[in-house]
Amino acid sequence: MKQESQDWLVALAEVLEANANPEQAKAMAAYMKDLFPFLGLKKPERTALCKPWLERGNRPAREDLPEVCFQLFERSEREWAYVAIELLRLERKTLEYNDLELLMELIRTRSWWDTVDILASDMVGRTLLRYPERWEEFLVPLMESENGWENRTAMIAQLRWKKETHTELLEQALVAHLESKWFFHRKAMGWALREYRKTDPHWVADFVDRHGEHMSGLSRREALR
Repeated sequence: MKQESQDWLVALAEVLEANANPEQAKAMAAYMKDLFPFLGLKKPERTALCKPWLERGNRPAREDLPEVCFQLFERSEREWAYVAIELLRLERKTLEYNDLELLMELIRTRSWWDTVDILASDMVGRTLLRYPERWEEFLVPLMESENGWENRTAMIAQLRWKKETHTELLEQALVAHLESKWFFHRKAMGWALREYRKTDPHWVADFVDRHGEHMSGLSRREALR
């Protein structure tokens, strides 16, 4: 990693840590079930503090993006992961198929819905959409994985695909965990169906007709609301 990118990490850390709010940090950690500590910077504050560091020309070099993101995700306070995600969002148009492994590694790192969902539905989904010949190759192993967050990624990766949704792969991803009792499987299933219902309500209604007796009440309600 270039020295400039390392310096960027150090300088940004000084800014955010200088503005940490311990009282807010307690409430933010509690909201996330005390899984992670926080600096105590809510999104508007964090956005304002980070803005100069995220402007074009001030960001780390594109080739350093993987290492910078890994270092940010490894830091204790959760805000650092949010900074990494914002960096990725700003570079979203430059992401290629080979970058999907970077995104999946971040999804597997200190996993919870607040990082997994945006990485899966926005970064992974939008990148993968550009490589239709590789959709099955990428998504099927995630469906079959023993990692629940990878399963969730397979379910919601197509969330923004609309008319380009590959319904066979979507159905395969959902059916693979149809009877799961894990909340994050059930919620993702309903979310994926509800979103695709905006594009093809008949397909979703048919899916629920065919599989509804095996779906949780949560998934059915989410799908049809």
